[in-house]
Amino acid sequence: EREIRPSLEEVISFSQERENQVNAQRFMDFYTANGWRLGRSPMKDWRAAVRSWETNGMDDRRPAPPHKPSDREVFLEALEIHRRKEAKLV
Repeated sequence: EREIRPSLEEVISFSQERENQVNAQRFMDFYTANGWRLGRSPMKDWRAAVRSWETNGMDDRRPAPPHKPSDREVFLEALEIHRRKEAKLV
């Protein structure tokens, strides 16, 4: 039988009990967006998922992913490079 989804307060409390660095809001947002699934299977034990995050370092200490420039940023950079080359030719 599927376990009831935790509240943010429950995740915070559980993380504090375990003295881990899991970001409870990030945990809630991640699994809410995933429909509380682990892969294709429904989550059975959210506490086990918190422990996995703890073990795997899925917390605030993880660096943010590198910034990927938007298509607009790439275009503007290429345009600036082109302008600089044109200015040198004149």
